[in-house]
Amino acid sequence: MFFTIIIFIILFWSTIYILDLYFRHSKSSRYIKLLRHYGLSFAPFQFRLYFTQLEHYSSPYFVQEFVEKILSSPKRTKLIALWFTIGAFISLIFYVTTPIYLLHLLLSEFSSTFLSEKQNSTPKSETIQPSYTLRLLHAPIFLPLHEHINAGITPVLPGLNLPLSHMPIFVAVLIIASILHEAGHAIAAASSNVRVTGLGFFVFAIYPGAFTEVEPTELDRCSCAQKLRIYGAGVWHNIILAFFGFFLLLLIPVIFKPFYSNNAGVVVTGISPRSGLYGQTGLQLGHQILRVNQCKVRNSDDWFACLSGKISTNHSIGFLAQYRAVSRMTASEDKVARSEGEVQCCSEFNVTNTTHICFRYLSPIKKAQHSHQQFKSQYFPNFQILKLNLGFKNVKKGQLI
Repeated sequence: MFFTIIIFIILFWSTIYILDLYFRHSKSSRYIKLLRHYGLSFAPFQFRLYFTQLEHYSSPYFVQEFVEKILSSPKRTKLIALWFTIGAFISLIFYVTTPIYLLHLLLSEFSSTFLSEKQNSTPKSETIQPSYTLRLLHAPIFLPLHEHINAGITPVLPGLNLPLSHMPIFVAVLIIASILHEAGHAIAAASSNVRVTGLGFFVFAIYPGAFTEVEPTELDRCSCAQKLRIYGAGVWHNIILAFFGFFLLLLIPVIFKPFYSNNAGVVVTGISPRSGLYGQTGLQLGHQILRVNQCKVRNSDDWFACLSGKISTNHSIGFLAQYRAVSRMTASEDKVARSEGEVQCCSEFNVTNTTHICFRYLSPIKKAQHSHQQFKSQYFPNFQILKLNLGFKNVKKGQLI
């Protein structure tokens, strides 16, 4: 799918570029007039729209006139100057700290790659298995270090690591970020008495963007503080946009609260392929977990607390079930196998129709008189409660879970 998209993009832009060359060399007056009227230009894998070339604007510096309307009030001018002064200071901090952060990510990636190669070269008999403490239960998936090679900087490639269904949102965010970025440069330049000579948009392959042009001689006459305000205005606006998006993300639960129920359990959003609950007979995406044994699960905090409590419990918690129900799912001794550190005892059952849950006896069966009443306690809920705890609400009487 990814290579199909790449081929389509190459063919599309190649066709556009060839047609542009053909109409230009044929000296088509209509085509050339159309390009000049709308400020259009084409290059390999690129399309540009330049606003100062629009003939129906009386002034070649219409962008400057638009920005000057914003700066018409003296009080507003002081606020804008203060705004971009703060932006210049913040941008300067990011200019110094960003290379340090990128260097840290690069070193982390190299160290992760080195550790991964070292672990892969270690014989299996000498491989040290990672040990996890209870505090790591708050991690969604337990993975060894060598599986976390990506250090955080990943190029966004639609169709490869970005679903195509996310493309409209991705393009819309890029357009909004580009407009605010260039608007920052334009307003900061106008506030420093630097004329804005042009403002345009472009599309490179599939990525949209924008650009601003100012009068170079007037920019050279500016002081260092004014240049910092102009150059850092775009980054400053992107930082504000990022914080706005972050707070909007935090407010999503509040905004959509009337449409969803809260504290009604946790929903399965992903299952590790190494889990015993993985597969057609295990948990599925969208399943709602309400309990872990007798521990109620209302939200993610309850989920981690229930798991932590079960692991830290010294005694074994079992379930009291009728013998005839368990016997139908009890595997024969010769059918019990161990695969990837997990006991597999379902080979003799039709796993496509029944659950993956099966039983085997670790000690000989000892029948006791009135065993149902003798062993019934708070640690051994009855079989019907077991069904409810596992989420099988619609199981009919006598049907296996």
